[in-house]
Amino acid sequence: MYNPSSKQFVFKDSEGKLWNFYYDTSQGICYSVFSKRMAWSEPRVVQPEAYEQFYAEIDEKDCFHIIYQDKKGNIIYCLMQQNETVKALPVLTSKSHSVFNKHLSLIVANSCVHIFFIIEHNGIYMLSYQTITDGVPVAPKKVDNITVLPNPYMVVYDLHDDIYVFYHISDGKNNQIGYKKYSTVNKTWSEYSQITMFSSNSQNPRLVVDRNGIFHICYVRKQDKQFQLVYQQKIPDRNMWTSESILAASSTPITNFCILSVKSSLVVYYIKDEALHSFISNDSGASFTKSSKGVSLSRQHICVRYKSNSPYEHIQADEIPASFVNGFKLMFIHDSVDLESGLNTDEMRAIITTELKFLKRQVADLKDAQKIIFNNIKSLETNQQNMERSLLKEISKIVIGLKPGKPSPELVQANKSTYISEPSNNVKHNNNLYTHSFTNFPKSREEMKRLFADRVKKKARLLKDFKGVWKIKRKKNK
Repeated sequence: MYNPSSKQFVFKDSEGKLWNFYYDTSQGICYSVFSKRMAWSEPRVVQPEAYEQFYAEIDEKDCFHIIYQDKKGNIIYCLMQQNETVKALPVLTSKSHSVFNKHLSLIVANSCVHIFFIIEHNGIYMLSYQTITDGVPVAPKKVDNITVLPNPYMVVYDLHDDIYVFYHISDGKNNQIGYKKYSTVNKTWSEYSQITMFSSNSQNPRLVVDRNGIFHICYVRKQDKQFQLVYQQKIPDRNMWTSESILAASSTPITNFCILSVKSSLVVYYIKDEALHSFISNDSGASFTKSSKGVSLSRQHICVRYKSNSPYEHIQADEIPASFVNGFKLMFIHDSVDLESGLNTDEMRAIITTELKFLKRQVADLKDAQKIIFNNIKSLETNQQNMERSLLKEISKIVIGLKPGKPSPELVQANKSTYISEPSNNVKHNNNLYTHSFTNFPKSREEMKRLFADRVKKKARLLKDFKGVWKIKRKKNK
């Protein structure tokens, strides 16, 4: 049965697999996966000790983020990656251990998880938010005081990943709808910007941001004992809103309503007396066409939040009726199990053209990267050769020595008279004054090793001759 308070969450990952997260009274938060056999798998438990009100989201990496309350009112955040265990992280401890609907919500933007909830303090309800970066939560902060209604606030983000929180506060007489903007780059909140300025209550904002970055909002206000369903839109990057368009009016309250974006169309619907009434716009909200008659909802229709990571789907629906009988079907979408099959020729042509342009840019980038890598390799090879030459020179200086300049006569005489008093048969004199010098550097490692071995042998012979001369000298002194 369609019930927004028991909303389920259906996500399609980038590989086309469907995931359904829901609450079961006996098992807690569970999920099922839609198999290739056109059937849902058996439920798998995510958190058995959870309160029934929870919120789930999927990010661009196909990771699932879940926020819920436990039985003591503590707020817990869960990260669920495919084929991995669920990681739970307490983010807010309840001092009173009171469990009530805190209207949990979250958004993943700019590599950060942004959590929103409502807490009560001394009879005042505060809209609060908390961020989690790399698994580390920061202390919660207040966004604003808020009036608690069935849909007290709604969070969306634009094409720049900036977050907008829409809610209603009292102007002293009536509830008016406005918003605050959070910059994910500067990490600052803007001042409150009021949208409605009507002489009666305006409440329950529902929004969607289409693929062109246009904000579309619906809300309910009361005028002359009539409840009106009102539509407006915001121009991208400008704080300008169009005038109100009244889509429907009723003598009884309009509660179950929502707005969603399907491809290039907008759909606004509300449910009254088990019948769904819809309005469709094919010109980005400039005009709406009302459906000829209401569609009866059966007990098989469930309220779901649907989001897809498929690049070929352009569907955003915070709430939409869906059926799980014989597969999975969304209202307003034909053949919902394979949503890509509903693309027309122009859409397919646009997708193929976009993909070809993207591939062309990727090929050009890869070619540039290849040139840079080749240049870096050549530079590294040159540096390696220079380092090897320098190393060989330094080793040659240490092991063999460089050829000195022309020696002075005194130095030559000193060298000649070093062992002048020793017998000539004990010391082998060499007429070459520069026995250990050379004019050419070794040209290879093998040549350097050979020169090094010769040097070691020469040193050994000199040491042996020196010991012999020293013994003879000691005998003469005795």
